[in-house]
Parts: sequence; C-alpha cells; structure tokens
Amino acid sequence: IDRARRSPTNGVDVCASATLASVCGSSFVAVMSSMSAKLAAKHAKTLPPSELSRVLRGAYEAIDGDDPQTCARIATTALKKYPRLQIARVLRALARVRMGVHDYNEAFDEVCAVRDEGVVDGSVLRAVLMFFREVDAPEEARETLELVTTSNPTNIDGLQSLFVEYVRERMFRDAQVCAMKMYKTTQDARHVLWATTCMLAQGEDEGADIDEDVFADRLQKAPKMSSESLLALSKGMLGKLCEKGEIKEYDALALYARTLATSGERDKAYDVVASALGDTCISMPIERERMRAQYALACGKRAEARAHHEKVLEMAPDDWDSMNAALDLLAEDEDAAALAKLCKDMQVLGLGATDRIDADNAEALSRVPVVRVPQKTINAAKA
Repeated sequence: IDRARRSPTNGVDVCASATLASVCGSSFVAVMSSMSAKLAAKHAKTLPPSELSRVLRGAYEAIDGDDPQTCARIATTALKKYPRLQIARVLRALARVRMGVHDYNEAFDEVCAVRDEGVVDGSVLRAVLMFFREVDAPEEARETLELVTTSNPTNIDGLQSLFVEYVRERMFRDAQVCAMKMYKTTQDARHVLWATTCMLAQGEDEGADIDEDVFADRLQKAPKMSSESLLALSKGMLGKLCEKGEIKEYDALALYARTLATSGERDKAYDVVASALGDTCISMPIERERMRAQYALACGKRAEARAHHEKVLEMAPDDWDSMNAALDLLAEDEDAAALAKLCKDMQVLGLGATDRIDADNAEALSRVPVVRVPQKTINAAKA
C-alpha cells in the first residue's frame, strides 16, 4: 500500500487495488468496494432509469392515485439509502403538502434546495414545477426554469415550460425572447410563430386597460419596443417564413394575414389567403371561402366578398352568417342613408349596432342576423 501511495504514475488506484488484492486477498477488496458504493449512494442525486423505477415506482403510482401517505413512506425509505436523491426528496415534499401536514415550510425549503443545487433531469424538473404550482408559487416556478435554461440554453423542455410560464403571467416580452431561443436551437418555424404572437400581444397590451397593481411584481427582462416596431418586426419575420415556404398550416396563415391587415396591408392580406397558399393551408373549402370573404370585405372588395359568401352558400345553403352577408352586400355603397337607417333599426331591436357604418364596422354588421323590411337599394331579384 505504501509503495502504491508513493507511485509517481497516474495509475495509483489501479496499483493500490492490485497491491491490496495480492496482500490482503479479494475479500478485503470486496469490503472496500462495498464502502465505495455506499459512499456513492449517499451522494447520488439520480440513479439509472432501471434502478430508479425499482426504487420509486410505487411512489409514482401512489401520488398519481391520490395516496400521498404511501408516496411519502416509499420516498422516505428510498432516502434512507440515497439521502440526496432529488426526485425522492421532491416527491416526499409534494406528498406532505397534499397530506396537509404542518411542516409546509420544511417541504418548501427542501424543494427550493433541490432547485438551487441544479435539477439533474426532466423528471425532477417536472416534479419541482408540479410542487410550486400546487402551492401557488409561480415566481418560484419561473425562477426554477430560468436557472435550468441559463445553465443549459439548449434545453428545449425547459425553454418550452418557461415560455408557458411567461405567457401565463402575461410577460410577453420575455416569452418572445424565449421563443426565439427555441427557434435558434431547433430551426422549427412554429417557434417563430410563437414569437410573433407574443409581439402582437405586447402591442395589444400597450393600449389595454391592465391593472398595474396585479402585474407590478412581474419584472420583464427583455427590452421594451413600441407597438409599431413590434408589428413591423412581426410582419417581416412572417414574410421571410412565407418566402421560405415554411407557412404550411391554418394557424400560421391566419397569423400572417392578420398581421398584414393590422399593419394596413389589407389588399396583400386578401391576396395571400386567396392564393394557392390558402388552398394548401386551409383544408376545408368552406373555411377558405369564409376567410377570403372576411379579408375581401376588409379591403373594400365588396363584389369579391359577396362571391365568396355565395360559394359558402353553395356548400351550406343554411349558413345564416353568409346568407345575411350576401344580402347586405347587395346594397348600394353610395346609399349611406339606407345603411344608417338599418343601423338605427338594429339599435331599436337591441342588436348593438352603431349609429353609423364605415369600412371598420361593415364586416361586423354583415354577420349580424337581422329581420327587416325590403329596402329600395337591394336588388330584389338577385336577393
């Protein structure tokens, strides 16, 4: 043993083991190996999947089966052998909270300790987040995910969970940054859509009546941009996706068209939904015609809007919204007095129409079912 300790080589452990085996016999080496295994178990934060399943399968089944007492007992037994096993510590804390025991602070501190030492895998992360949601501590859940994604910026599970937390708390700026981090890692176009949705949400929040007291404690780290800049950036990002052919689904097309229309490019929005891209992204013909009618009316193309509504009626003759829209579009654009009277009649009926009509509320008016007398400006034969 002394000769092994004095060995200048890097293979001291190998040399010592060989010396021990030759001097003391294999039984002594077995004892030393057992002691090493116990020491490793004492410091183990996780275990191989097969061993973890054997040790904690009953705890998982108990917590899922609303049996926190059994879960706590199994987790405690596992911790006697593996005192630092993270998943067992979190499961026991969760079980204690569900049991309603009085050591709530102890359970909370235990989970925070796991969080602060760094969660070792996805199962521990999910359990930690479950605990914080159970005790209504969204700030702690957010901090946990921020620590995970800071230490491992390419952890997609952590980034997705953090994105959800940001959106739930209306922290759209940080959610936007989080979505772009996911895109840089995965190059998945849907993450760009998430980011642009958050940009548009920021623009809507800017003019919304939001209770500042409720959201005052939610610090947003990302720099603030004006609603105009966010809208322009969203339009540019979605335009690049469209050029690359990465807009392939209904939601993506609807977001792109809405962004164009909101930024004032209503004609382009109609051209996009009326193009072959619209045929690709919107699988149901009736939905295609409805969306095309909506954007045709938004850019003042009344004849095209009526044609799309009539196509809807060919497929579904009892579609009440398109029926009323088609009838309203038969009215002459110049006869503002008749349209104003129609709005007044609707107010009398309690249908909530405004006392005037223009390009902004014409589409909304066209979708409201109305009972009224024939008007001179309607072509009765076509109607």
